[in-house]
Amino acid sequence: MYRFYFIFVSCIISINACNEDLSRNHDYEPSDYLKDQRFFPYGHIDPQAYRSAVLSLNEYQDKSNTGFSEAWLSRGPKNISGRVTDIEMHHTDTMTIYVGTASGGILKSTDQGLNWKPIFDQQASLSIGDIALSPGDKNVIIAGTGEANAGGSSVTYDGLGLFRSEDGGENWEHIGLEESGSIG
Repeated sequence: MYRFYFIFVSCIISINACNEDLSRNHDYEPSDYLKDQRFFPYGHIDPQAYRSAVLSLNEYQDKSNTGFSEAWLSRGPKNISGRVTDIEMHHTDTMTIYVGTASGGILKSTDQGLNWKPIFDQQASLSIGDIALSPGDKNVIIAGTGEANAGGSSVTYDGLGLFRSEDGGENWEHIGLEESGSIG
């Protein structure tokens, strides 16, 4: 008897919840609201303006004195977030791992994942679609920017083309395809 009563009440609550939700007037879908915040005021992100802003910030940081004698250390994230878009390890060096992220650049570990270092933070696009390592030289890395995993409730960021490093990610050179948006 209690089982029937529980099922009956659950159905009534579910029906009312569905009807109530349908009667509301939503101006935004959840993902549209976040997208519109990032695209304000023009409805899109100008890749050249974004690149210019990041380069300007990097120049400012290089010139500024923070007053701290020690480097900042990452102690997070403390919550679940972000997406990994690629993981690469060279066939001749199983100690070094590269991880590309949807909006956090590229991280590098030289001790099989025990410690990580960001190696792409100074570039104008932190959205990574793919990483490729040269089969003949473990220090040559090609990074395709722009997350290629669109869909779901997440915001996908366009990239600014291809970047190349010949020293294991210490220095990067922009090598083209800046209008491609996403390279996966």
